[in-house]
Amino acid sequence: MKIEEPILFLPGPVTLPSNVNKVISSPIIGHRTEEFHKVFTHVISMLKKIFMTKDGKIFLLTSSGTGGVEASIINCFSPGDRVIVPIYGAFSRRASNIMKRLGIKTVDLNLPTGEGPETEFIRQKIIEYSDVKGIFIV
Repeated sequence: MKIEEPILFLPGPVTLPSNVNKVISSPIIGHRTEEFHKVFTHVISMLKKIFMTKDGKIFLLTSSGTGGVEASIINCFSPGDRVIVPIYGAFSRRASNIMKRLGIKTVDLNLPTGEGPETEFIRQKIIEYSDVKGIFIV
């Protein structure tokens, strides 16, 4: 009996095309080799095209999505900063919790799940909290 591969409709992990599975199942190359350097340089150049930047820096993180969110928080804000965080799902709630653990003051805007904030609502919160350092949207 043939078992069909599941199709995952999740934030991650996701179902990968067979050609991607084939590549990631090949032998690992060392991160200090010329081969790795060529692949890495190619990936960075392609990402610069995707993000439409020539001079901007591209950082690849070997982490979960949560690790990427935490890295962006740590590199954009400092303890004591006030940040507006629209909360409309699990990931935005997690971002707010990470900020609190790091000593960042959050202005949590609790919204219905899946519904992002309206621009005017955000504008009013910026006026209300004049010391805001940023808005964090997942």
